[in-house]
Amino acid sequence: MNKLIQTDIPLADKNWFRTGGSAQFFCEPKTPEEFQKALVFMHEQSLPLFVLGTGANILIPDKGFPGLVIRPALKEITIEKEEATSVIIRAGAGTTINELIEWSLDRNLLGLEEFSGIPGTVGGSVFINLHYYEFLLSQFLVDATIINRKSKEIKTVDNSWFQFGYDHSALHDGQHFVLDATFQL
Repeated sequence: MNKLIQTDIPLADKNWFRTGGSAQFFCEPKTPEEFQKALVFMHEQSLPLFVLGTGANILIPDKGFPGLVIRPALKEITIEKEEATSVIIRAGAGTTINELIEWSLDRNLLGLEEFSGIPGTVGGSVFINLHYYEFLLSQFLVDATIINRKSKEIKTVDNSWFQFGYDHSALHDGQHFVLDATFQL
């Protein structure tokens, strides 16, 4: 087994409700290349796959997960572009929404604070199109870097690619996963 993939890792401490057994295989990729390697491993072993953020909207069964659980640990946040009235920031899929909000507020960047206190990661929040009253995360999303489950191709797609709806995005088809996302604040 390589260092990237771990075996028999408990999941109860890796989700919001603190439930569930162990993952047969577990990985926390810190780079897009590590995410690709995890997908190669999944295909070579013919394993079921589950991508886990903070696990705020799921219950993991006591029997655990008989396959590979990928928990993205891509957490870099950067300013991509500054203009007179707005700033574009990029955040890794494993960054929690609260970490992103705190980072933004520390730099006097406003917009995402409406989502304060809502558990979740950037990846999971894009997946579900995080919302609070009339605010939808899709209102702030410019684009995202995604990886294809089968081909392992990495590409950047714009907001329209996601076909956002209430609690919905094109990611629900299970064929792509978010590596990072850019937001306009």
